[in-house]
Amino acid sequence: MEFESGLVREYFDVGDVAPTVTLVDQDGRSRPITRMAGAPAVLHLISAADDKGSDAVAITEALRDRGPAFEGATVAVVRRAPVHLNLAYQRKHKLVFSVLSDEQGALAFNLGAPDRSVTAIFDRSSRIVAVLPVEDTETHVDKVLAALPPVSADLLPPPPGQAPIMLVSDVLSPEYCRYLIEVHQTRGNEPSGFMLQTKDGAKLVQDETVKRRHDHVIVRGAPLETEIRHLFERRIIPEIGRVAHCAIGSHEDFKIVRYSGEEQGFFKAHRDNTSEASKARKFAVTLNLNTGAYDGGQLVFPEYGDFGYVPEIGQAAIFSASLLHEVRPITRGERYVLLAFLR
Repeated sequence: MEFESGLVREYFDVGDVAPTVTLVDQDGRSRPITRMAGAPAVLHLISAADDKGSDAVAITEALRDRGPAFEGATVAVVRRAPVHLNLAYQRKHKLVFSVLSDEQGALAFNLGAPDRSVTAIFDRSSRIVAVLPVEDTETHVDKVLAALPPVSADLLPPPPGQAPIMLVSDVLSPEYCRYLIEVHQTRGNEPSGFMLQTKDGAKLVQDETVKRRHDHVIVRGAPLETEIRHLFERRIIPEIGRVAHCAIGSHEDFKIVRYSGEEQGFFKAHRDNTSEASKARKFAVTLNLNTGAYDGGQLVFPEYGDFGYVPEIGQAAIFSASLLHEVRPITRGERYVLLAFLR
């Protein structure tokens, strides 16, 4: 399994937060993609070469005719045409959804499709779910509907004593999670320490009554570090900016860690920014690499109750470095996690 030679892409990929591109609707109003958040969005991008062809019209009208199937989602067509021409296009084809102008093709360029028509699907958090090229006009809309995230109006109660954390799903694919586990298993790991503030300054110490864990530290500047930093820049940092309105300027070394049932791995309640060496930390990121292969290991925030968070594979829990938290003991199997501290 190999990733380090080709994961980083120049264009925005599935799982990334939408690029910062402002579109303009047929009435001249700005429509950034993030303003469509709160519900899935389906944007059909018509290339300059296809704009006057029958295929573009067929898909536009199919989106119109299948309108009820898209209930709860935002649907729009994006053209490389001036606003006034889009208004005429909307009226000509009797469209009930917006026709958006992107004259320079910025969105298509950012999605890696500068010269072809594609349909981009975004989830309710403006993250890319799929970018589908037009291969068959007869079945294209069916493929779009199959990829569309489900829309639910059900209101679910929060967990009791919910801690102020962010849960971001699908930051890493299951395949990439397995790859990082393999890195931990084959490239070495060591017992983990923690920073302790003493009268002589902050010191790295090891104490198995406080923490039992094995860490693989990813070398800064290595291809693997570049890959992970790239993914964080596209999928983690924008979420922090949106929720906390906080700028992130750097990160500490990424770590792939293992809590083992054989040694009852755990980490007692602690905060991540209490030493002189760690006080600049703003956020901690705990990204689960596996589930179901272990018992225990819940992430708990004691100041907010005893609810134990067990993120899904590839899902990140992001929280302030000031929050008291602990990892409950593993009683069976092994839990693998990608850890990061952001400054």
